[in-house]
Amino acid sequence: MSEHPDPADLPREVLMNFRRALADENKFIRKATVGKIRSYLNGLEEDAKAKEFDIVFNDLLKVFSDPSEACREAAVKMVIDFLPMSSSAEQHLTFILAIIEQRISNTDKQEPSEEVRLLLIKLLVVAITKASPKTFHVHSESYLKSLKQGTAHKHSKVRVAFISALGVVVKYGSNNLVEKVAHILGERLYDSSPAVRKEVVSVGGDWLINLNDRYSHFCRIIPLVVTGMDDEMPEVQDLAREVWNKAGKKYEEENEESLKSELDYGLIHLPDYPLEDRPGVGCRALMQRETSKMLPAILHELRDWNAGVRMQSASLLFQVVRHLEKNIIQYLQKIWPDVGIKCADSSEPHLKIKVEQCLLLLGYFSPINALLDVALPQEELTLCQLCCFAATLEGLTTLEEPHLLTACLALSKTANTNMDLQYQTTLLHCAKGVLEAALRSGKMSSKESHLALFSVALNLAGNSQSSELNNNSKELLDGIAVLSGVKPTALNELFGNQILKNLQSTVSVWTEYCAFKNIFLAFVQRAGSGIGPNLPTVAEILIAWSKVASTGSDLADMVRIMMPILSWKFIESCDCDAKSFLKSILNNLIRPNLKWAAGRVAEVRRSQALVLLIIAISEPEVPDDVIAGMVAEFPPLLAIMMEETAKDPRLDAGRALEILCRRWKKLGILDNETTFKIVKIASERLDDVKAEVRLQALEVIKAALPALVPSDHVSQIELLFKTAIIHLDDQDSNYSSAVLETLKVIGQINIPLMTKLLNICKKRFTNQTQCDELLHHFQNYIICFKCFVTNNLYIHFIVSNQPGDEINIRIFVEMQLFQARRTTQKVIESNVI
Repeated sequence: MSEHPDPADLPREVLMNFRRALADENKFIRKATVGKIRSYLNGLEEDAKAKEFDIVFNDLLKVFSDPSEACREAAVKMVIDFLPMSSSAEQHLTFILAIIEQRISNTDKQEPSEEVRLLLIKLLVVAITKASPKTFHVHSESYLKSLKQGTAHKHSKVRVAFISALGVVVKYGSNNLVEKVAHILGERLYDSSPAVRKEVVSVGGDWLINLNDRYSHFCRIIPLVVTGMDDEMPEVQDLAREVWNKAGKKYEEENEESLKSELDYGLIHLPDYPLEDRPGVGCRALMQRETSKMLPAILHELRDWNAGVRMQSASLLFQVVRHLEKNIIQYLQKIWPDVGIKCADSSEPHLKIKVEQCLLLLGYFSPINALLDVALPQEELTLCQLCCFAATLEGLTTLEEPHLLTACLALSKTANTNMDLQYQTTLLHCAKGVLEAALRSGKMSSKESHLALFSVALNLAGNSQSSELNNNSKELLDGIAVLSGVKPTALNELFGNQILKNLQSTVSVWTEYCAFKNIFLAFVQRAGSGIGPNLPTVAEILIAWSKVASTGSDLADMVRIMMPILSWKFIESCDCDAKSFLKSILNNLIRPNLKWAAGRVAEVRRSQALVLLIIAISEPEVPDDVIAGMVAEFPPLLAIMMEETAKDPRLDAGRALEILCRRWKKLGILDNETTFKIVKIASERLDDVKAEVRLQALEVIKAALPALVPSDHVSQIELLFKTAIIHLDDQDSNYSSAVLETLKVIGQINIPLMTKLLNICKKRFTNQTQCDELLHHFQNYIICFKCFVTNNLYIHFIVSNQPGDEINIRIFVEMQLFQARRTTQKVIESNVI
């Protein structure tokens, strides 16, 4: 076949030759012919171009089925470009639509090329906009199946084209098509391509504004647009807001009469509005009109297995609540349970944030009485309920009585039911939210509310396993003080009595992990001197607790909490009867726990009681009558404890005896019988395996022995001297030096006896130096005389004349009271130059 001349240079009749060339067997000629036709038409005027295109229009449609993909592609592109200018295209649209339907459907005549199918979809859009409603109406539904399949194509550009085509088909087709395709477009809201999601928003916006009978389908169309307002891509968000505002404006225009009051007052500024912008009147009215139809599906999809569906559902729910504003009250009961489940689910942080935003708006717009009814049920609060309430409190502007008391009591009641860290953290958020809302109200609140919040703060302080949570609970206490109008230190005085009375009734069930016990510990630790008025109650609780404490951990907690408050300086600084408190602890808590009993727990009890005893008596300011009251009961208990198996109890018992003996001796109330029982036990500890215990035993002996011993105790003194002298030759130089110093002190009781025993033992000593030093020391002591006064009274004068020292004369007065069979020693010391 000879090459055709350029169409632009031929008369119009030559175009008929090109029509024949479209049927040539050579595919290259067919494709070239399509190009030449395009060139020819482009060279004509607009009116002529449309007429000439109509001549070849049917021939181009036949090329849609050409075996060559290149030919088909060229023909479809040409029809897309020239169809809009055709003056007689309307009469051919039936054929166009039929051919497109055939080529994109799932039949044996389906277009095999994806690129050409995409062009056919674009042609479909062009054809539909060109067709009259009557022409397209009968064909519209036949395209749905193929178009819906195309929305899931693997290429995003193809999905965009199919979604656009669906939008046009529905817009110009049958009204019932929205119901059939809305869910397909809804699925594309989860598409990974922003272009696809943007196209869904665009189609939905077009329907909202231009679709015939759109009022019947608002509930299905609105989610396609509004969900895009929370899209991750800014361009999708911007488009969604734009089309949604346009739809709202149009709804305002079409319903101006019914919305007159809202239009007059709906834009009034809301105080403390929690969001940046407020939806317009038309948007709010449109959403409120359709909420009852949309909400069940939204809440159902909030529990869907697919994370993307759950997220989009939460975003849509947020927009619904945002638009409903005060009308949300009628849906509060339905929304609350579902959002509660997701609010406590920390595995989906983005979903959790969106749900919390919903709850914040619920708190802002809901009447407080209705909100508390659903948020705070009568039973103890679950984690879900606490999470919901905490998020809702963020939106509360104020919280006043009696609702403040209701919230505080609900939190207080549930405070000690769960020790889980997440639960306690959420509880703290709730308490802080309630406090901040109460402070914002600026009105007086009840003492009962403050007490309930105080108990929550104490619970968190006592039971928290997190240092951060513990610190935050301190901030909560500071806030409660501001709400109560007092200093933080005064809270314990203000509420301590009630808190302790409530705790006192629970002591019998305290265990190692008991919440009530931890609250008590937190209260005592934080109270400081403000605990003063409540010290008697604290003593009662401690005494009762000591009877039920059955583990080492419990006993350790008791000691830890008692150590600061047993200091006499602390007790004296408190506003209380200090002596009564200390006597009660000594006689009713410490002394019973010092008694020997079998078992590991009993051993720990004794050990801990010793620690407390040392703290209680160690300060010299402890009153004499308190120390004097211990002389009858404590020595036997402590003497026995010096024989304990463990080292620490032996050592602590020695320390306690040393302190007490010094005070008792100073008061002149330590009788000889008790003294020598103590000395005997202490002397037995001189052989202890632990050096610390041996040294402490020496201190006990020095503290307990009187300056003068009656004659009927000489044998006991001799035994003590012999025992001590043996250890003067100990291989431990530190210990032997301590024994030396002790012998210098106690040897004054009977210098002749001490000298005699030293001379006897000296020859057996490995270390003669210390023995010589001790003998030399006592050679400077001379018994001046022993004056017999009566049968019961002797006076000894012992003179010490150490080189470089002044002459010291000690006068010992010994009196035996046979009637009472007790010996009282009185020491009169004087210095004589």
